[in-house]
Amino acid sequence: MNEELVVRRVVTGVDTSGNASILSDGVVTEVRVLPNIEGWAIATVWQNEDASRVPLHSMTEGTKEVADQRRLPPGGTRFLIWRLPPDSAGENPAGMHETDTVDCVVVLSGQVTLVLGNGDQLELAPGDCLVQGGNLHHWRNKTSEPCVMAVFMVGAHRP
Repeated sequence: MNEELVVRRVVTGVDTSGNASILSDGVVTEVRVLPNIEGWAIATVWQNEDASRVPLHSMTEGTKEVADQRRLPPGGTRFLIWRLPPDSAGENPAGMHETDTVDCVVVLSGQVTLVLGNGDQLELAPGDCLVQGGNLHHWRNKTSEPCVMAVFMVGAHRP
């Protein structure tokens, strides 16, 4: 399972003449792996601290790094492809956590268990969609196969 997570990213926008154009088409290079957990990887497909402007004119508008991967300013966005290996490969380093974000998750392959702070557990399978509302939670993969999820996060204010 020590395979690389390869994600193709195509970005469209507007060229300097105001015409629709393909700004880039290539493999995501922002891939974080954990050497002590074989198979764990997150590819940051897109990240933007302020998603209130369009059109995009360059790739640099969506690739600015945020120092703390758990934090995202209100209105900021992050789009990830996350491969979570089975628990037997090692404990998910995020553990039980909460973020100031609204996360939209789609399971692409495999299965995953969402554990909420109150102890409730929810099994998710391919095609299942989840809107995660900033609550205390933890992700576990109790199966023998990796789970791949698409995650779109939007930074939000807490009341």
